[in-house]
Amino acid sequence: MNATLEDVCDALRSGTNLCLLTHEHPDGDAIGSLVGLHRVLLSVGIDSSVYIDPDDMPAAEYEFLVPEARLLTAVPEDLSDVTLVVLDSGNLERSAVGEAGLGAKGIINIDHHHDNTRYGSLNHVDAEASCTAEIVWELSKNLEASLDDLAIRALYIGLVTDTGRFMYSNTGAKAHEMAADLIAQGLKPAPMFRRIYEGVPQGRSALLGRALSKLQRHAGGAVSLVFLTRSDFDECEALDGWSEGVIDHLRAIQGTKVAAVIREPSGNPDNRRISLRAATDEVDVSAIARAGGGGGHPGAAGFSSDLAPDALVNFIVESATAAGAV
Repeated sequence: MNATLEDVCDALRSGTNLCLLTHEHPDGDAIGSLVGLHRVLLSVGIDSSVYIDPDDMPAAEYEFLVPEARLLTAVPEDLSDVTLVVLDSGNLERSAVGEAGLGAKGIINIDHHHDNTRYGSLNHVDAEASCTAEIVWELSKNLEASLDDLAIRALYIGLVTDTGRFMYSNTGAKAHEMAADLIAQGLKPAPMFRRIYEGVPQGRSALLGRALSKLQRHAGGAVSLVFLTRSDFDECEALDGWSEGVIDHLRAIQGTKVAAVIREPSGNPDNRRISLRAATDEVDVSAIARAGGGGGHPGAAGFSSDLAPDALVNFIVESATAAGAV
């Protein structure tokens, strides 16, 4: 059964040794909801720690959110004494602790992905929420928490990034209500927008140019795809996270139904990471991601793969075709 917000609040109040975490390779909503909830709990006297793998520290535009205190960079040794609070992760395998989380004392699963596997001992999954940060914002109301400046900015980052600056189909009335509330509490949207989307490093712009020059069109143009190799990042002097945003340019190309960016991450370039976006409601890209062992939303999803480049491209194109892109 799906737990209510009140159930979640009761579990957080009564929980001991709470450890907050999110999915691997965290995006804006993941890091925003993670830090936002941490600040909310601190404001009402609920102690918790935050676990972020050193290899998954957020991109530069979000790094100011990383807490200085109560930050763990290794999985707690005795998980049987820990209650995990997992945010924005559709399945436990994709969470920062992976299946090791099964050994935890308990798991509070807070998410908005429609394909969430309900892996927690307590699950609150709201597929109608625009983002997990929206759920955390609602929890803050139920907990009667006071949002400090960091919490406000963290939750706004989760909201604005997961709704595509309020342009995606998951943007409902409550998303705008949340934005208005955060602004009323002191948020300055313009500086936040500049921090997230402007002040672009030259290497990031160079990587975007390289990506667009490598555009592939498949299935009669229905699939727009870019494959970024390690040499692309190295030659552009670009960091891994700087490929974020490339996919929005692909999905905007006329005729595109599915946009895909494949990138080779530093450290393990053979374990390629794939981001997917739907340019139409006719295609559920989370079905493609699930077929590859990942997950996400109908409009935005991702997975990792060690398939050879040609085989991986074929898999994406064939899966997109099966999902209705053609």
